[in-house]
Amino acid sequence: MADKKKEEVPEHISKFYKLQKKADQMLTTMHRHHRGAYDKAIDDVLTKDGQVDMELLEDSKIQDKFANVMADQYISKAKKLFKTGDDAKFDDLEKELLMNAYTGTTKTQLLHLVKTHKKGFTFEHFYGKEVPGMTKKIKDNLDAAASSHITEESLDDILKYTGADKHIKKDILERGHGIALLDIYKQMGTISPKMIEDQFGKKYLKKK
Repeated sequence: MADKKKEEVPEHISKFYKLQKKADQMLTTMHRHHRGAYDKAIDDVLTKDGQVDMELLEDSKIQDKFANVMADQYISKAKKLFKTGDDAKFDDLEKELLMNAYTGTTKTQLLHLVKTHKKGFTFEHFYGKEVPGMTKKIKDNLDAAASSHITEESLDDILKYTGADKHIKKDILERGHGIALLDIYKQMGTISPKMIEDQFGKKYLKKK
């Protein structure tokens, strides 16, 4: 993002970038918790005499234990994030909702994955095949929350701040275009006619 003095940044744009940064930090932290939850289940359920035995996941009772350990880890982290306190009590439904809000999945769904893949539920499979879909749900929710205060009335400030007002037709823009322009400007530090055409289409460009 281009270096601008703080006083030049409209408050709603500054808020958007601050919330985006916080959302990015939450996602990065969540990725660490995925690793931590999986490793905890490996250590507690599948490790004997210092050796990991994935074959144990062929057993239904072991599958239950594995999913339960992972879920407990997620719920513990979610409690800290949502500041409920470690001693807060939740029934099974509330735990499912809490875990889903934090990870994009539930213990029921996690158990289904373990039972489906059994010994094939390696970390490589979990992180490479399952986590991306879970993360997308959370990212979409966080992105929506970070931009919820941006309205069509914000477009003038966004166009001026990013410099897109020189190249783009304002009268056909909607709220989503403004958010996209802020994202592009954050990544590239500028907005060019080529970027606008690539992102939205040629019809959005002002005639030369």
